[in-house]
Amino acid sequence: MINDHLLNYNDVTLLACNNQFELISHLKAFDISVTAIDYDPKFADAGIFTTWNALDIKENYIVKDFIFDNIKFGECIVHFNCEKTYPIGRLYKGDMILIGDNDQHNGDCNPITSCEQLIEQNKITKVFDQYQDGKHFIVYGTNIS
Repeated sequence: MINDHLLNYNDVTLLACNNQFELISHLKAFDISVTAIDYDPKFADAGIFTTWNALDIKENYIVKDFIFDNIKFGECIVHFNCEKTYPIGRLYKGDMILIGDNDQHNGDCNPITSCEQLIEQNKITKVFDQYQDGKHFIVYGTNIS
């Protein structure tokens, strides 16, 4: 479902995405520019990419904190772990796909309990799609009026 939405954009940014090698490969096959920003230092080590046979994906990863560091975002962002950060929609204006859960892991400073919470926190003004997939709440929308 997320893949289908992202095909509408030329430039996509994945946030707190962990291993999204398959998604990045898929988007690159459609000539979509993809940047993956993850604060996990394992993505600074080329070894993780050889482990998953994804050396051509390494160039797409940036190890930074997208809340506090100066980041250039694409036309659409996908935030895979909204429960772990300040609401990105308060820093970014544009189209976004927000994914969060309430698993109560260590470091979850913003537990997500509903799609409505994601909409409100990120000041979404128009919802294109929203649903729950198992434990995850997912919202696709924009906070541009």
